[in-house]
Amino acid sequence: MPLSHSIPGQAIDALRKWLVWLKANKSTTPRDALDALAEALAATKNYMESLSSTASRSTKTEDLLSEAWLTVAEKCFPFNHELSFLCRVKGRGWAHKTVWDHPDVRKLPIALEDMVDHLIKAEFAMRPTDAESASGTEIEAGQDLQTSEILSRISEDTSGKIVEQAVRRRLGIAYGGPRHR
Repeated sequence: MPLSHSIPGQAIDALRKWLVWLKANKSTTPRDALDALAEALAATKNYMESLSSTASRSTKTEDLLSEAWLTVAEKCFPFNHELSFLCRVKGRGWAHKTVWDHPDVRKLPIALEDMVDHLIKAEFAMRPTDAESASGTEIEAGQDLQTSEILSRISEDTSGKIVEQAVRRRLGIAYGGPRHR
């Protein structure tokens, strides 16, 4: 259930509905976990962009983002403990702003661009190896999505800018703009 972020006034309602859907969806496949991560990234990016334009924080939105990141952490845990930990830290950071300033947290790769990198790495890790493809090894439904399709879906979720920044950083192409948490 992709989020719709076209109208800022509907963002909180969309985030709330997505969170209800995410919690109701008890399936915990790697695909579900990464889809939830992509949605949390898109919602966070949209909120950060709205802060840039309005400079008005929303406790309701930040509480929902906290809940979203903690739910994503729960979905990731069975498959990727490190990613689950980072998502949990983001969830706690949205709930308690002082978390962002803790020296240990400042060292963690949890900026939006870093989390996109984690998503991309996890997507690549889910791809079947040549040996698996040749042997006909069964892959869970939805696991062998091509990276271009994944990146396209992220872009459609209004995350194109953070994906572009991650790619630029990986390729060493300079870009401007602050790193968002």
